[in-house]
Amino acid sequence: MRQPELLKTLRNRITGGEFPPGSALPLRHVLLAEYGLSVATFQKSINRLIEEGFLESRGIKGTVVSEYPPHLCHYALVFPENPKQIGAVDTFFAALRSVGEELSARTPGMRLLHYFVDNTNSGLHQELARLIEDAGNHLLAGIIFVNFVPSPEIQTALIPCPCVVISRRSSDSYHEYPSLEFDSESLLARCLEYFHQRGRHRAAALILQNTSSERIIRMQKQLDPAHPEWVLGLDHIHARPQLNKNLLKLLFSLPEKRRPDALAVLNENFMPLVVEALLELGQEPGRDVLLAAHCNYPSNAQRYPNTEYFTFPAEDVLQKAISLLKHPDGVMVSLIEPKPLSQLLKQKNSRKES
Repeated sequence: MRQPELLKTLRNRITGGEFPPGSALPLRHVLLAEYGLSVATFQKSINRLIEEGFLESRGIKGTVVSEYPPHLCHYALVFPENPKQIGAVDTFFAALRSVGEELSARTPGMRLLHYFVDNTNSGLHQELARLIEDAGNHLLAGIIFVNFVPSPEIQTALIPCPCVVISRRSSDSYHEYPSLEFDSESLLARCLEYFHQRGRHRAAALILQNTSSERIIRMQKQLDPAHPEWVLGLDHIHARPQLNKNLLKLLFSLPEKRRPDALAVLNENFMPLVVEALLELGQEPGRDVLLAAHCNYPSNAQRYPNTEYFTFPAEDVLQKAISLLKHPDGVMVSLIEPKPLSQLLKQKNSRKES
């Protein structure tokens, strides 16, 4: 038996439960006789499994299976980002990585591994090949695709590794994975409630351009029925900022009584554009046009004054994704509810004081 075959066999025996976490491997001479290997080949294989996290060497006590082997404790976070431009696409990605580091630090054995598969980068195929290889070698307990879904061919290659998708339900994309979805309709309702409490009833909404038609119709019904066109879709990743700004200016350059007096911004990546457009029109953001916006948490993105913020906490998203990978409940779409940012900041300050 050659080294690759031995590695596969031992991984299968560990992941199949024959050698459970904490158990000792059979003595070296037993395995050497069983597989007919040289000592050198056997030791290279053991060293490789130690590097991968399956085994631990206890010196004269022998070799044992790790208490936290990768097939139970390591998760892949797969981002549609160019690895040379990390952080330039979406602040949510950075928030997810940040809470992932904190979660790993306080959870024994847990590791969150990052894969970057931007469609415009030649490294795409290398990263996906690495992901497929790691899944095939049982190095992952599950895969979390963030805001995108791989091709059907890639999905087939990843079987049987469990997968979850964030923000791409199967009705919008071709997959059969459980998905986590941000409840943007509840987010809009929260924003509208904030506006109504302050006497603003002519609200517009700024949403992602790839929002499903069914959801757009439902959102239009949440707004003033006289102005369904006040639901605007932008693309902050592929569209030119100037064209997005022109769209906002067309709406807010209308006469005062005919334009919105409030704007719900359902993606924080739009906020710089919104503020620039209003200022260029001579309108004060947060006063002339009342603002309520989504924000990622945690995030280092600028927070604008006179703006009410709501968030889908990245830790809630990540915890739910890992829970679905560990314990599939048969529900294909799970909603993440928005929370007021002020509430989370208050809780954070209370923990620090205590």
